[in-house]
Amino acid sequence: PASETGNGSDLSFTLPADQTAVKDGAADDVYALAGKGNSNNVTVLNMVGFLSISTERENIKAIRFETKSGADVAGDYTVSASDMSVSVTNGEKAITLKGNNGSVLEVGTYYFAVLPQNVNGYKVSFTDDNGNVTEMTSDNTVEVKAGKVASLGDDAFLNASLAVECEQTEVYQKGDQIVINVD
Repeated sequence: PASETGNGSDLSFTLPADQTAVKDGAADDVYALAGKGNSNNVTVLNMVGFLSISTERENIKAIRFETKSGADVAGDYTVSASDMSVSVTNGEKAITLKGNNGSVLEVGTYYFAVLPQNVNGYKVSFTDDNGNVTEMTSDNTVEVKAGKVASLGDDAFLNASLAVECEQTEVYQKGDQIVINVD
């Protein structure tokens, strides 16, 4: 990872909140392993999980992930050498994937490196090359397991159109609220 230190019993890591977007992979500075051993065996554990998101748009510059609960998804954390438990010491509430030097991302699949946890609802924001932001939210629970990949889906909804049948013609004024129920 970007940084790691040991004090004889615990290891400290930093999982960056700003991560470089790598098509079909993850940046080198987000992988973290911790090991515990004796003279005969060493147990090595992955310390981060991954969430995949696919984009079909050719003008995306950044993708941001955050939980609806405001849980820490990145930041500074410590791994206890005695029981390999993880404690967050300085957490970050969101992770942003960006291309190198602000470049537009290629169409493809990208991976957020995330601290392992159960995510109960999340928001993914897509920022295009004009600075426009489109958000996708979900109330679904996603289990982020260390060393595993869980899928958040894709941004196909951004290219979809919504057909609405109206029973009558209405005239709306600026500021009117319109509620559309979709079955």
